[in-house]
Amino acid sequence: MSGQSRTGAKNYTCRTGKHVSRMTQPVDDLVSDVVIGLIERDGADLLIDHDRPDVDALREELEASRVLLKQLGVDYAKKRIPRSTMLAGIEAAEADIAEIEAKLADVGRVDILGPAVAAPDVRAWWYSHDVTNDQRRHIIDTLMDVTILPAVRGRKGFDPGTVKIAPKDSSRRAG
Repeated sequence: MSGQSRTGAKNYTCRTGKHVSRMTQPVDDLVSDVVIGLIERDGADLLIDHDRPDVDALREELEASRVLLKQLGVDYAKKRIPRSTMLAGIEAAEADIAEIEAKLADVGRVDILGPAVAAPDVRAWWYSHDVTNDQRRHIIDTLMDVTILPAVRGRKGFDPGTVKIAPKDSSRRAG
């Protein structure tokens, strides 16, 4: 979440506002440097979906899992299966649905990362007016998870060690 300090500076804060608060600019600069470095290093490799999903097959599998989920409830209501079987089936079907949805979300990598990879100067492109904040967020979200950790009390200034940047699976495989 973001907010503002008493001085008007933009901050990232936790939901309650009581645990973690960091000025946005140093965090954004650090994350941008990591993203730019990753794109410059791995380039077109980032566009490759190493799992090579078949979108039509995934959609069919998703629909089948959703149908199964509904059928489990019907079967339990008609006393065809015990509650424990229904609950285990629901848990498995929901896990399958989450996995399939994640694979489908990853299919859009080329649309999201393509312009960055094609840029002759990634850093100049990243900071240009051609790139919106939403595009930057999508690229960051596609490549990594960013977590802001609590700082050491009393320490002044920005500590990059309080920002955890973890590449997502497909980014790890690319390098």
